[in-house]
Amino acid sequence: KFRIMSPLTTGYEYWTEENKPVRSREPFTETPNAKVNEDGKVNINHFWAVVVYNYATKSLQLLEITQKGIQKYILGLVNDEAWGKPQDYDLVVTREGDGFNTKYSVAASPHKDMPADIIAEYEKSGMSAESLFED
Repeated sequence: KFRIMSPLTTGYEYWTEENKPVRSREPFTETPNAKVNEDGKVNINHFWAVVVYNYATKSLQLLEITQKGIQKYILGLVNDEAWGKPQDYDLVVTREGDGFNTKYSVAASPHKDMPADIIAEYEKSGMSAESLFED
């Protein structure tokens, strides 16, 4: 269960042979030192990144969302007049299965104001999803 605190940042990501992420705001034209999958291809993910408040850990965290189903669900909420921007309600993501059999479900909790102390913590933190693009 989490609350999105920041604006959405989007980008592209692949992993190197050293298991380190390489990120770009624009699609990659080259992928030096990229890890290749069993098919001999490089996996490039389009991601969304946001700062969230994680209720389980009671902390601010940077969340990358690469799963298209989760992105589609959140976009549906954003485009629905009754829900609007996700900074106004909590989201719960549930994972079932492993590997290629992994399935995610998403549910939105009713609109609720975020406590002022958590908003102040976020504002004071200076956290930004844009930090993913810094070296």
